[in-house]
Amino acid sequence: MSRVCLLGPLALIIAWATIFVSIMVNPWFNLFKGALSDLGALGLGTNYIFNTGLILTGIVFAIYAGFLERVLRNRVCQRFLNR
Repeated sequence: MSRVCLLGPLALIIAWATIFVSIMVNPWFNLFKGALSDLGALGLGTNYIFNTGLILTGIVFAIYAGFLERVLRNRVCQRFLNR
């Protein structure tokens, strides 16, 4: 089992941790009344936490998606060739 397959769950952990930390450092934010994108708004002193976390999440998910596509393509091709 390749360690790359752990990148999917890791990306989710990064995203949720980043959102949680962003909410904690911004006590004015209300999860039920505001949008999460408010945490990354320009002019907010702590917007780098939310924005950097989402960028990092996107990069990790992109690597994972490429790995997943390659694995699934190989399995589908093998299934059709073995018939």
